[in-house]
Amino acid sequence: MIRRLIGEDIELINLPHPDMISVAADLGQIEQVLVNLVVNARDATLAGGRITVETTVEELGSEQLPKTPGLKPGAYARLAVRDEGVG
Repeated sequence: MIRRLIGEDIELINLPHPDMISVAADLGQIEQVLVNLVVNARDATLAGGRITVETTVEELGSEQLPKTPGLKPGAYARLAVRDEGVG
């Protein structure tokens, strides 16, 4: 679906984390977030550019966590979308 959204002139690079990442999240919400980020990246990318979607695991200590109740230091999944566009 994402390939159809960005068109043929933009290269899509997928860099998944090598290990399975288990997260407590709603699949529909994650899909919507990913689609929104990719569409924004497409709109910012010049013709022939690249969009990279990457998942990683980040180890966060208490000083790196936002002040949100319930968050504890530990491993967190990160979803990143990068483009070569402006803005």
